[in-house]
Amino acid sequence: MGTFDSNAMHDEIRDGVRAGIIPREWRRADIRPHLRGRGYLDNSITTMPSNYAISKDGKTKGNYVKRGMQPKYLCLEKGLYRLIDE
Repeated sequence: MGTFDSNAMHDEIRDGVRAGIIPREWRRADIRPHLRGRGYLDNSITTMPSNYAISKDGKTKGNYVKRGMQPKYLCLEKGLYRLIDE
């Protein structure tokens, strides 16, 4: 992929969850094989979930969420995520 598109990556994760390829509650290790096969870089796979995440209580927000972006992931515990829209 030439440019990084977080919406495209999010769509890939959502599609993988819906297809049962990625567990409903996932870690980076769960999404890495699915996304790597579609050309995403390890650095993007590592950073994007936490940057777009919010904690269950809403007190902890990822960098992009702090800057006003909508959260895409709920951080259930350190390193464990779930899609907000599922």
